[in-house]
Parts: sequence; structure tokens; C-alpha cells
Amino acid sequence: GLAGASGYLISFILNDLLQIDSIYSSLLGSLTLGVMSHIMSRILKSPVVIFMIPGIIPLVPGGLAFDATKNLVLLEFSKAINTMLEVTLIAGAIALGLLFADQISKLIISGTKIRKKRI
Repeated sequence: GLAGASGYLISFILNDLLQIDSIYSSLLGSLTLGVMSHIMSRILKSPVVIFMIPGIIPLVPGGLAFDATKNLVLLEFSKAINTMLEVTLIAGAIALGLLFADQISKLIISGTKIRKKRI
């Protein structure tokens, strides 16, 4: 949906148009995906996972993982190790971006609850 498209759009713009490394663009794309998922879950009163899981799919580096496996089969270990390290860093960046988005949304939600109690 809209959350996945916004996350992928940010990742695409940063990676392809601005030539930022794919690890950083995946981090910011997944952060955008997570924030949008939390916003949409509040608006539509649905679980966050419904918006988050389909949005992760375009960000996952499946092609790179395939290349790493192919290089392992072809006994090109130096290429395989470098590619697998990049795959692992991108996957970690995606997870970290979603974690940051979750914590940001919790801070915002708890901040609004505290303000409502004071008033």
C-alpha cells in the first residue's frame, strides 16, 4: 500500500538518484515505512504489522543474496563473502529502521498521553 510505496520511494531516490549507499538508503526507507505504518494503523485502527510486512518485501535484498549464493557455488569465496556481508548489513539496516520507527511512535504516543493528563 501507501506505506510500502513511500518506503521504497525514499530508498529508490536515495540509492539511485542521489547515489547514497544502499545500506543507508535501506535504513531511511525502512524508517519511512515504519513511521507511515504507525500513522496508517492509527488512522485505520488496524495492527501495524498489516502495513509493515508488505512494505518490507521491496526493500529486502533478494537479488544480492542470490548473487552471494551463486558465488559460493562457483567457488568464488571472496566475492561471496563481500556480497553476503552487504546483504547482512542491508537486512540489519532494515530491521534497525523499523525499530527506530517503533520507538519514535511510542515516544510520540506517550508524549501525547502525558500532555492530556496535565490538561
